[in-house]
Amino acid sequence: MLPINPMKFLPVFLMTALCTGSGACSSKKQPAAPTYAEPPRIFDKDLQPFLDRYVMEAEARGVPVDKVAMKELRQLVWSSEIPQGFSKTSINLGRCTKLNNTNADPRLRYRIIQITKPNALKMAGPIMLDDVTLRSVVYHELGHCLHNFEGHRPAGDDAIMSTGLPATRATRMDELVEEHFMLMSKKSTENLKPF
Repeated sequence: MLPINPMKFLPVFLMTALCTGSGACSSKKQPAAPTYAEPPRIFDKDLQPFLDRYVMEAEARGVPVDKVAMKELRQLVWSSEIPQGFSKTSINLGRCTKLNNTNADPRLRYRIIQITKPNALKMAGPIMLDDVTLRSVVYHELGHCLHNFEGHRPAGDDAIMSTGLPATRATRMDELVEEHFMLMSKKSTENLKPF
């Protein structure tokens, strides 16, 4: 079964309201948020080991993943259809999408992680997705999806949760992972405001 690209079935709602001084807008009901169908459970065999390792490392460091978020995670898949990043020259290597995130029924909430599929030479655009870089990208998205980390560290930070890839990932990945889980711990225990 092919992975579902949530961007294809995410409806876009554009509502324009013209309000007069009569207060008519305040009495109108807002449309209910759309409810998305349950995506199939798909965990790509090449990406599953990164998920397993992340969960194990988080537990070992005393920062276990959110059990509800883990239950909501439906897919960790390769994708060739992740929307472009922040500029026309950037590439988006991964995305955590939360579907039905505000639904009152938690059984209808789902999370999907997409990772940009590299070509036969392991290139995703201009970036070589070697094992270390891939681990950094997957851990970044898992930080969003399984530790509910919103936002990013500044682009200049050499961190897994920064807006860019950590520059020292090839030489100090173990330290970056340690710092990553320290950040996840602070976020959950000190209500750290992400950048």
